[in-house]
Amino acid sequence: MIKRLVAITASITLSYVVTGVRPTQAAIVTYGFDASLNTGALQGTKFPGTFSYDNSEQTGIGQEFISLKTLDFSVLGTTFTKADLSQGGQVIISNGNVEDFTAAFFSPFNIAFGFGGPGIIGYNAPGVNASGEGVYTIRAETVPEPTDIYGGPIALGFGWLMKRKLKALKAG
Repeated sequence: MIKRLVAITASITLSYVVTGVRPTQAAIVTYGFDASLNTGALQGTKFPGTFSYDNSEQTGIGQEFISLKTLDFSVLGTTFTKADLSQGGQVIISNGNVEDFTAAFFSPFNIAFGFGGPGIIGYNAPGVNASGEGVYTIRAETVPEPTDIYGGPIALGFGWLMKRKLKALKAG
């Protein structure tokens, strides 16, 4: 009886580790973006950034606008975050797929940015008398799940202990 229980437990544990099965649940989803300014005095300026949103608000049907949880990037020595938003601050999702996001930053910065769909940036830097446009592309960020980081080794350790226990039972 104990042998069967150990074998079943080890099989279930191993299948979890191998397949990475996780319960479906809402999560904060993070995306990155790569931006470049293509016209005006700041032409050629490139910068990356990240944004996130809570997918529990997402239905996966039609076009959806969900508030950003975070937004972070730096350009020309100025750091922009969600706390600095003047307008916008939404991710645009179409049939479950992230397409764009909106965000506009104005004063007290020496540069104003507006992100809007599809992948267009407008900017104005009054201090250097510059304005122009740019583009951005969105990329999925891979963030390891805590279950993968901690759960796998714990499950393997549990399986190893069960195997030792089984050997001890056979020997005794």
